[in-house]
Amino acid sequence: MDLTQLTHRTDIGHELTTALLVNADNGALIAPMEMHLNTAAGVFSTRDSAPEDVKHPDQVLPAMEASRTWGLDKPCLHVIDRDADSVDHYRTWNAAGHYFLVRADDRSVRWDSSSCLLSDVAGKFRSQNQLKCVGDADFHGKPAKLWVGETRVVLDRPAKKSVGGVRSQKPGEPVELRFLVVEVRDEFGVRLDDWMLLSNLGEETASTEHLARCYYWRWKIESFFKWLKSHGQQTEQWCQHTGASIAKRLLIAAMACMLV
Repeated sequence: MDLTQLTHRTDIGHELTTALLVNADNGALIAPMEMHLNTAAGVFSTRDSAPEDVKHPDQVLPAMEASRTWGLDKPCLHVIDRDADSVDHYRTWNAAGHYFLVRADDRSVRWDSSSCLLSDVAGKFRSQNQLKCVGDADFHGKPAKLWVGETRVVLDRPAKKSVGGVRSQKPGEPVELRFLVVEVRDEFGVRLDDWMLLSNLGEETASTEHLARCYYWRWKIESFFKWLKSHGQQTEQWCQHTGASIAKRLLIAAMACMLV
């Protein structure tokens, strides 16, 4: 079945990556704009030229570039999880004019003329009660509230690169970004979940609440992939054995999931 090695030596299978288009206003799924299936026989893709088999963070820029050909009449904001939290990628995406919203790890930034961790900034927001309730939310089917706060930070540290096992530092231009502290709280004010987000999308395009909800909608994205995995990806039960035929069936299953 064209199985390929995944994360670990004994972990074999197929790896599916998808660029999923979502309505930023309500989280409604619109369409999978790209799908790529990594197999032992190569990468089978809906793109004219199949992407290279590279690490996940390095797959983002080609998808960003491809989004310019989708014919959208609104700016495209790329919502990315923290496995792509990299100052080198931030600089590259920003220089190329792409808008991004990334869930950040605890990184060193420059804020208020001093160097500190993002968690320190978030801690000050909480201790000084600077988070504001912006509306209702849903947390695993239970009613909740969304609380947010925002400031600006500058990423000026060098990027860390590893080539052939040799680590080095790569300096770059400072990048000023919007930093959002977001919390989901229950009716008693207990924190249920929280995120630290970085974005280069301007305030004139998206408010603090709008940006926070853009990441909040990720649960609908996760639900889509869970649905696809449970109803479309039991590939061991399929009659198809080649990567090409499995990729075609996955595409059909993905479009069917959009209609549910």
